[in-house]
Amino acid sequence: TQIQPTTETITSTKTMTSTIITTRPPSQYRDCKDWKDLYNASTGVYDVYPDGRTRITVYCDQVTDGGGWTVITSRKGSFNGGRLWAEYIKGFGDINGNFWLELEVKETTETNNSASYLDIMLSYDTDGHMNTSLYDKRDDFNFSIKNFPFLSSNIPSSPSYGVFISQMIRYARASTKYTNFVLRARRLSDKLLSQGYVCDRLTSSLRKFYGRYGELVIHYDVPLSRMMGDILP
Repeated sequence: TQIQPTTETITSTKTMTSTIITTRPPSQYRDCKDWKDLYNASTGVYDVYPDGRTRITVYCDQVTDGGGWTVITSRKGSFNGGRLWAEYIKGFGDINGNFWLELEVKETTETNNSASYLDIMLSYDTDGHMNTSLYDKRDDFNFSIKNFPFLSSNIPSSPSYGVFISQMIRYARASTKYTNFVLRARRLSDKLLSQGYVCDRLTSSLRKFYGRYGELVIHYDVPLSRMMGDILP
């Protein structure tokens, strides 16, 4: 069955509209990476269908690490996080400003070759005190923060090797050339080893990444043995 072209109107945060002619049904735009890969869309607000049925409006970052990122939460200025859990489940805020995307849209990162990326900038008063808590459902995205020893929190003090896997996914998505992928991965492994991570555990994590997400690096045409030698000492 041939799909007839349809017309989609996209509104960005600058309130400018553009028209894209596409042969793909709207329900197949699963996330911001689809918009980036198929139509080279710029940063802005788009409709996506994470589960193939339900439409949600999201903010797409098409700049960071090559683009394709569906922004889950954005805080521009002050932000009131004292809300009920039900509000976090359903989402709240202004998609063009401070917002929290509904938590139930988990298919965005679980059904495709996608990675979750947490980007935080912490500011603090040197005379004050900051308390921070991190909670994570998935083992592959647990990590410790070692650059802020003054924080009082429940952040894990022992290394969590899932951060290595999550970064490998990011690097593989962002790097079309194997040399660029290796450069980023080697810098990360050197940094983690200097912070107390064990080489044998990183080796096991890299093997896990290669086996689970091999489709992300298959175009490099590089065997696991060579990749290990290029990334780990």
